[in-house]
Amino acid sequence: SYAKAYTYNFFQDRPVPLEVVGRDGRWSPHIRSEQLVTDAQALKAAGLVHRSRGTFETSSCTFPRHAIVLFDRADKPVAAASICLECEGILVWPDYEHDDEMPPQAYLKRERTFEAALGEWRALFGQVLELPLAYDDGR
Repeated sequence: SYAKAYTYNFFQDRPVPLEVVGRDGRWSPHIRSEQLVTDAQALKAAGLVHRSRGTFETSSCTFPRHAIVLFDRADKPVAAASICLECEGILVWPDYEHDDEMPPQAYLKRERTFEAALGEWRALFGQVLELPLAYDDGR
């Protein structure tokens, strides 16, 4: 029905919920900002998730600080993409494609695709939505 963009976890890395909202509907207690996004911006985000084929972590230190959440008409979250622009990872639910046992060639191809999409995620959050990209950014 609609979508919102979030910033959260705007502090040094520490053990906290990694996703802005989990599959169980529990929200992170560390939300810094939220704003409605247009249908076009939500479609852009969905397209980026599609291109990167869902959850993908290039390192074990993924610590998302940005997210897009899709809601139904009852204001219930139905999908979320939590993005780490620093360690370059994305956590997506519901599951899209997630294969931890990917052959090396397939992994490298997916990594290149995800890295290309990261620039577009940065532009969406930073330039289009005018959100800070780093946790220590004063905006």
